[in-house]
Amino acid sequence: MTLPPSKIVVVNTTKRDTFIGLIAGAAILALLLLGFMQMSKDVVGQGLTGIITSKTFTPLPEDQVTIGQGGVRERRIDGEYRFEVDVESRVYTVWVEKQVYDSHKIGDRFYFMRPPPKTR
Repeated sequence: MTLPPSKIVVVNTTKRDTFIGLIAGAAILALLLLGFMQMSKDVVGQGLTGIITSKTFTPLPEDQVTIGQGGVRERRIDGEYRFEVDVESRVYTVWVEKQVYDSHKIGDRFYFMRPPPKTR
């Protein structure tokens, strides 16, 4: 013989409980948004803008095979494409893709991410 399931009693909530729940949810959401904004602070302002002083292409033909979620992909790379970019009297070497290399010329302004600091 099995007993019928007992009934679950749910206590009615008051307007005060609902208000406290809404305030707590809004506070948690605000803290999450603040956290996301603080995390992105390090990324904002890390880019540099300078003038392209030279363009260099070094032929190093190779076939790249990438295995990933989309399966096996193969692409042909002609070589290295580099810019020398002058930023406030300091010259940076920036490796770029062929499309970027072809779309800029010497004397153009170029924005790139700041390189990581050198460690010993």
